[in-house]
Amino acid sequence: MEWSQEKTIELSEMYRCSPCLWDPQHPEYKKNAVKNDAWTAVSITVGCTAIEARKKRESLMASFRRERQKSQSQKSGAGAEESYNSK
Repeated sequence: MEWSQEKTIELSEMYRCSPCLWDPQHPEYKKNAVKNDAWTAVSITVGCTAIEARKKRESLMASFRRERQKSQSQKSGAGAEESYNSK
């Protein structure tokens, strides 16, 4: 499935509105049936399957981790022109 920027943002917003998917303090965080239902609701809103939605979230998280690592790995004495600017 091709992910447009609008669909990606919508996926992110729907994910954020479902704390049982990401908040370990949520009472239903460990209930797989509830989490599967939440992923189904997210996928219906976005217009894909639940598996595709999960894969896209994992891809976004991996990209975020790489970018964060690049920005944190800069040497402390580096000048402004040497610092990494994320997209």
